[in-house]
Amino acid sequence: MKRIPLLVLGLLAALVPGAAAAQRGPDDRAAVEVGVRPGERAVQDPTRVWGGVGLSLGTVGLGAAFDLAVLRGEHLYSGRFTVQGTVDMGGVNNAKSVLVTEAGVMYGRGTRFRNGNWGSVSAGIALVVGDRDDESFETVGIPLQAQLISARLPHLGATLAANLNAEVPSASFILSLQLGRVP
Repeated sequence: MKRIPLLVLGLLAALVPGAAAAQRGPDDRAAVEVGVRPGERAVQDPTRVWGGVGLSLGTVGLGAAFDLAVLRGEHLYSGRFTVQGTVDMGGVNNAKSVLVTEAGVMYGRGTRFRNGNWGSVSAGIALVVGDRDDESFETVGIPLQAQLISARLPHLGATLAANLNAEVPSASFILSLQLGRVP
């Protein structure tokens, strides 16, 4: 018999809009609205903006890389500028001098892993210009990148980057110093 009045009160509370929320505190109402557990506070992901400067080693040679990124939730908008080159120093058969500059914009997705590290995968479009054995070229490429920022060293980024294009397709590893609101 004692269960019936509790059941009726529970049904009435469910049917009357706002009755259950009125019995809770302000933090509990916010938690119900966004779907988090009672007692926990809802946390919104802020927009994060950061940039990086680093050194690259790849199929074209040694180089420098600069990037700028904006993260909104898990959506990553970024730009990348790289300069890579190799010089014919003689003594190596068929060695060619190559200088490649890439400027591109990308869209990707980023996430935080269980161990606290943050990673992303991005693709986009880029302008690629350069010189190969005193011949200039200019083409459009598809920049790709996978980036990892360690929770232990949050201002150090490791990136695997590639550019698919008709003139000088390339791949490289970039180690960079990240400055700003790093995820």
